[in-house]
Amino acid sequence: MKKTLITVGLLALAVAASAEQNKVGWFNVRYDLDSTSMIYCIVPGGTVNSPFDHQGKPGYATVTAAASTTLESAVALAGAFTGVSAGDLLLIEQPPGTVYPRTVLAVASVNSITIDEAITVTAAKYTFYTPVCGTGASSGWIHIGNLSDATVSVMFKQINTTTGVDVRIEGAMGVPDGANLNITQLWPTDKTVAGAATTQTFTTAGITSNIMVSIPEALDYVRVGLDLTSTDDGTDTTTAAEQISVVVFGRQSNN
Repeated sequence: MKKTLITVGLLALAVAASAEQNKVGWFNVRYDLDSTSMIYCIVPGGTVNSPFDHQGKPGYATVTAAASTTLESAVALAGAFTGVSAGDLLLIEQPPGTVYPRTVLAVASVNSITIDEAITVTAAKYTFYTPVCGTGASSGWIHIGNLSDATVSVMFKQINTTTGVDVRIEGAMGVPDGANLNITQLWPTDKTVAGAATTQTFTTAGITSNIMVSIPEALDYVRVGLDLTSTDDGTDTTTAAEQISVVVFGRQSNN
């Protein structure tokens, strides 16, 4: 009898676990920060342009590069970069399955672009994503009202500024009071009542700066703002660029 009860209990846990799925929303991926004003981004994907849908737009044709930051159409004049813009995220796949993430710095033509880090590929396929960024009150929000255990992760793969990158996490609830969103500072938690919004400044990459911040369970929306404490002090190529990734993740019920 005890064995039966244990088996039933384990089955119940398995069913409960299968009724939920992990969800990850993209605010930034390898983002090269240039703004000295607080800027808020999402990286939408799929047919409904959702930051939780990571299906990128397919490249128009295959691409090639020889240990270079110049990426070109693998076939001359094939227009491989039709639709690609500066600031886009590229995921370049070289068979049998190696994927190289790169950020577009400049578009010379539909056949040649400059990326942020050198690469060697031959006739490689790619997908691309166009970040949507802004500095206004309506920019950069991700709806998390259907997530449990939501957490924001801010990750600094690379920083090239001695004065630092400022970060602030903001939240909002949908309230029928005539306001679009009532914005509240969630983190850092040092904001005083009636005090100005604050930020946390980061100057180094990696584990010394990477953070995860739990978000209140019943919150409707969240966004993450970034800015440079001072002006950009790099040329944005290779080690002179910031590479900042910011995501929100949690569990969503399938019921």
